[in-house]
Amino acid sequence: MKSPAYNSISHRNAVNFLTPLILPNLQLICRNHFPANIYLADKYYAVFLLGLFFLASTSIAQVTGQQGPDLLSKISYTSLFNQIEQEKKIHLFYKKEWFAGEDADIGLVQLPIEEVIAIILHKFANLDIVIVDELNYVFITRLNGSRNLSPRNLNDALQIGDGTEYGKYTKATLSGKVTDGATGEPVPGVSITIADSKASTTTNLKGNFTLLLPVGEHTLHLSSVGFEAGSRAINLLSNGKAEFNLFRRSYPLEEAVIIGERTDRNVTRAQLGVFNMEARTIRAIAGTFGETDIIRGATLLPGIQSPGEFGSGFIVRGGSVDQNLILVEGVPLFNSSHLFGLSAAINPDAISEMTIYKTSIPARYGERIASVMDIKLGMENTKKFNLQGGIGVLNSRLSAFIPLYNDKVSLMVSGRGSYSDWILHQIPSLELKQSSAGFYDLNAMSTIKYSATGKISTFGYLSYDDFSLNGITDYHYENRLASLRWDFLLSKKLSAGIMGGISDYHLRVIDSDDSHPEEASRINLSTNYNTLKIGLNWFPNSDHTVRFGLDGILYRNQPGNLQREGIASHIVPTELQPEKGLELAAYLSDDFAITPLLAIEAGIRVVNFRSLGPGSVFIYKPGLPMTVESISDTLYYGENDKVASYSGIEPRLSLRYILNETSSIKLGYNRMNQFINLISNSSVVSPTDAWKLSSYYLKPTVSNQVSLGYFKNFLKNTIETSIEVYYKKMDNVTEYKNGAKVLLNQHLETDLIAAQGYSYGVELLIRKNAGKLSGWISYTYSRSMHRTSETMTSGQINGNSWFPSNFDVPHNLVVNINYQPSRRWRFTGTFYFSTGRPLTLPELQYTSAGEQLVWYSDRNEYRLPAFHRLDLSITFDKSLRIKKRWKGNWTFSIINVYGRKNAYSVFYSRENPQNWNYTGSYNLSKMYILGAPLPTLTYNFSL
Repeated sequence: MKSPAYNSISHRNAVNFLTPLILPNLQLICRNHFPANIYLADKYYAVFLLGLFFLASTSIAQVTGQQGPDLLSKISYTSLFNQIEQEKKIHLFYKKEWFAGEDADIGLVQLPIEEVIAIILHKFANLDIVIVDELNYVFITRLNGSRNLSPRNLNDALQIGDGTEYGKYTKATLSGKVTDGATGEPVPGVSITIADSKASTTTNLKGNFTLLLPVGEHTLHLSSVGFEAGSRAINLLSNGKAEFNLFRRSYPLEEAVIIGERTDRNVTRAQLGVFNMEARTIRAIAGTFGETDIIRGATLLPGIQSPGEFGSGFIVRGGSVDQNLILVEGVPLFNSSHLFGLSAAINPDAISEMTIYKTSIPARYGERIASVMDIKLGMENTKKFNLQGGIGVLNSRLSAFIPLYNDKVSLMVSGRGSYSDWILHQIPSLELKQSSAGFYDLNAMSTIKYSATGKISTFGYLSYDDFSLNGITDYHYENRLASLRWDFLLSKKLSAGIMGGISDYHLRVIDSDDSHPEEASRINLSTNYNTLKIGLNWFPNSDHTVRFGLDGILYRNQPGNLQREGIASHIVPTELQPEKGLELAAYLSDDFAITPLLAIEAGIRVVNFRSLGPGSVFIYKPGLPMTVESISDTLYYGENDKVASYSGIEPRLSLRYILNETSSIKLGYNRMNQFINLISNSSVVSPTDAWKLSSYYLKPTVSNQVSLGYFKNFLKNTIETSIEVYYKKMDNVTEYKNGAKVLLNQHLETDLIAAQGYSYGVELLIRKNAGKLSGWISYTYSRSMHRTSETMTSGQINGNSWFPSNFDVPHNLVVNINYQPSRRWRFTGTFYFSTGRPLTLPELQYTSAGEQLVWYSDRNEYRLPAFHRLDLSITFDKSLRIKKRWKGNWTFSIINVYGRKNAYSVFYSRENPQNWNYTGSYNLSKMYILGAPLPTLTYNFSL
């Protein structure tokens, strides 16, 4: 093709003038080799990319002055390209006439593809290359001796609709879908705008969108965070469908990106109190012992705290640990930690996405009143075999993703095992130094895509922990989860999902002191959860989503039984009454935009819980305190008889109003019921804490929460700020009488008190999302208060006055900084500060009638010392080569850099325990988990 002479061209018209000259043949190539709906970048963006390729090709030209292998054998370029495609499993796109009459060295087949391309471009000065991804390479012609990337040709508009109906209508509906060009997965949240028009929309969760447009030619602009922005010319003839592809953006390695959602999503979505992290974001979180900890990572967010140095679970807005629903592939995890909080129970390499809701909890979620953490499993690359893992000081882990049958079937397996005894030997406690601990977990997930509109997923998980305290008491606990899910489309606007799942939690405690075999015992606790959930999603248009569904849950709970351990044991066996409960729920929610500025998500969930027999209920004399002595009668219930029934209506509401392009205000409200509670009179989860269902005396906990937030972004959404305020009121919160016995108590209701509670707080967040320096600072001021309202003195706490709950932490500050000065080095630092937890201490000791008595303070009158700690880590990447399959990095971290002795608990100890004769004095002591800096080293790898 002969290029016209270049006269003076204005900058404004340069792009329009150059486009048909630079890429006259790309359109023909793509039409021959790609689907008709291939994504083509817009002109401006492609010129930018061509500039990048010009710099890359210039660098290559400087180092490729050498010729190809000096071999006698010559073949045509067509034959060469065919062999390269077979050998390297890639695709090359070109026009045969470009290479006609030219011969190539056959030895080029054996060279890396990068060197082959460099040699070809060095020989054919009129050609350039577009690398779509690591599997697809497109040769193009370049203009006037300058190798530069230009916009892909948009002159050939994509025809949509029936040509025979053209002219019948002035407007037509475009029903489109946007998918990931590399994986074929739908891309939600894609912004779609029409050039020279105010029409715009975004894709829904299935990647679908609809637009009503005038018939004729249009240019669609598509953009989404993490993907290359692009455009596509279309010719809309009538109502029709089309699919568009987006390709992942390649970020410069010197920039760290810590978010995985749309850059303005915090401003535009209707919900507040929501945080979402994808796999790459999760792995960027500073972990414990060199490994990412999803639970520990959640406590870096405002409004979420850890119950202790390495406590199990987390606290959300003044609620207890058991008020958080942790879902793994749709089924709950009843114990979320290994080694009582040292490590999270889920392998971080197996997690593809995590979303946590503190407020604005959608109607499809229920069961707990404080928060929902929804964890999805999977790996980023779903097209080829992927292996990744790590070797650390606490444990090692390995995960594999295996695609099968032309990507129609995929399998993911992962596992971890620990060797953690040496950690216990570093803890300044004689008992722990003589203890041992270990765990393992395994999970597997498979997906079968049986059609373009349906898939079936299966999931299984097993974890086991073994902890021996001082060689006398052994704790064994395990989680077993499984689910089967079927997702399918009923129509282009209606999808459905059916999920069945189980979750089992078992705890066994064996006490076998060889010096006292008569006291050897075994305690067993268990909780069984079975569920069936059916959900329907209707998408009237891209700005409107309606969800409705039914949930059913069957609980079987064994709150404890005591058995003898060994023939010499004199323990009297005790078995608490097993519990059974049925929870049913129906929900409906509607998420839609009233105007471009005002959006709403409204929903309602109706729940009913029934406590079922067999069982018995003690009746107590009216007007007297509930004690064993005041039992007047017993009610007996047969199999599946209704013992108690509770119902509730749970409205949910989220409102968002956009003030301008970078700021919005939001309002949220939700009401929730909880029918299963963890019985524990400590703020830190204990191994022997037992789950208990709502029953004849134990009413469900009810929460009403309202929150208001202001969200503002700066510097093109690279800096996020937010402030949220909330108030939460709770009824039927479980509190405990002084001296309550919570383990193996056949009359537990006599030691429990139904209290009232409220919490309020202000949460501040400043987050920098990109650049060499990234991270966030979060601060929370909050209060959580409880009060009893009993008329009898025995049931009153602090005289029915308000008192701090076990989870009242007024001040909480987290500073998380990530710094990447070069491609290979990354530095991470995390500083924590929080007010000490409330506690009750003895204040006086006296003797009455020959007995020693202790006078305790009011409930939670004192506090532990303030908690603060600094953790640092350094990561070194060994290889940055994109084509290198094996990649690894070393992470060196120091936990508790300045050796802070944070109190885990306080207690009174004997002044001279070696010479104790039942007289003497006690001293107030504190126990801490880490009293010195703890260095760790981890090697992480992927293949």
